Amino acid sequence: MATSCNKSTLETFPDEILLEFCKYLLCTDILISFTGLNYRITQMITQYRRDVSLHKTSLSKSTYLCINILPQIGSQVRSLLIDCCYSVLQDELFIKCFGQKMSITFPKLERISLVSYEDNQLIALLDSLHDLNNLVEIRLYGLFDISETNQSTVVRSLFQANNHRLTTILLDDQSTFLSFHQNDSYVNIIRLKEQCPLPHIPKLSRLLKVRFYGSIPSDLNHFSFVLNAASNLVRLDLPFEFLWQLIEDQQIRHVLGQRITSLFILGNATNQSSVTFNEEHVPIIASTFFRVHLLYANLIHLPHSPIAIPNDNIIEDSTVESLPVHACQQKHEVVSPCSSESMVICLLKEFKEHRLIGLGISGDFFEKLKTDTKQWLQHHTILCEQQFEAVFNNNIRQILIWMS
Repeated sequence: MATSCNKSTLETFPDEILLEFCKYLLCTDILISFTGLNYRITQMITQYRRDVSLHKTSLSKSTYLCINILPQIGSQVRSLLIDCCYSVLQDELFIKCFGQKMSITFPKLERISLVSYEDNQLIALLDSLHDLNNLVEIRLYGLFDISETNQSTVVRSLFQANNHRLTTILLDDQSTFLSFHQNDSYVNIIRLKEQCPLPHIPKLSRLLKVRFYGSIPSDLNHFSFVLNAASNLVRLDLPFEFLWQLIEDQQIRHVLGQRITSLFILGNATNQSSVTFNEEHVPIIASTFFRVHLLYANLIHLPHSPIAIPNDNIIEDSTVESLPVHACQQKHEVVSPCSSESMVICLLKEFKEHRLIGLGISGDFFEKLKTDTKQWLQHHTILCEQQFEAVFNNNIRQILIWMS
């Protein structure tokens, strides 16, 4: 895989300069760019080889890492993070490459972190963890809802993973199959309460994500105060109606455009909302959030296109008689305006220049899109021009697209 600098150029920089570069790169970019240069640089990136994070890694880079880099450095890896939030199908690639040989490839692994897993994915990954003599800790972030039928299986898989060697299991508060009470106390969690007027809230430099619950506020002052305090905010999870309110405020729109790299457009809280998400809004959202690499859109409110129409209903009778039987039985697909399928096409077109890594879309889609997701996207969208993987996940009712 080509890098932006040739090896001889990189090797001329002192360690201090190279480490300064590393602050602005993903772990995977560092591994791809610096692995195999010389002994000095290999020693310099020791920490990145020990603590491997696949966060925000595109399809092509993940494939290259799993085939060429991780088998080479696996014996040095102590900590591993697998990200199914940005890199929505990364788990499948990882299981395909290492599922049967985790203990061989990563013999000294001590901790594994899993981001945005649904229950069946999690069970499959946990079941692949065995005979790892040093693995004692699992961290789970942003789990999808665990179905009641699978809760006991997930808990059992957690406790039994790696031949019962785990001593620590850490879960964040988005892993919703566990409940947390207001009286619970944790040394590593700060519960925010309105103990002072909002204009005087402290700096929230560690606040990276805002998710909005409840009714839409009548004014945006409270959000503006939070936005000003949270200088490192990178992710928004908002109902469309509230998101559109923010976009219409030019000052807030400018700040969000500069900061947000992950945007989750949720469904409106009520059917009586004054505005609903449709194709006319997409170009404005795309131009506002020009730094977005991860996008989710809830299209449940849109109907799917009409069921595919058999060709013999749209061809003149005289023509049908001269066609072979299989041609008459083929179906003509119709993507109607204002449908969920049309919106998928629009989203991919308008966000083409954003270099998206992951895209998730919930909605009511016709059967062809659900059963042959990748093929349909190749035939109907701009994705025909690039490498990608896509599936319809029945458990979470989403189209998941992972791009290069």
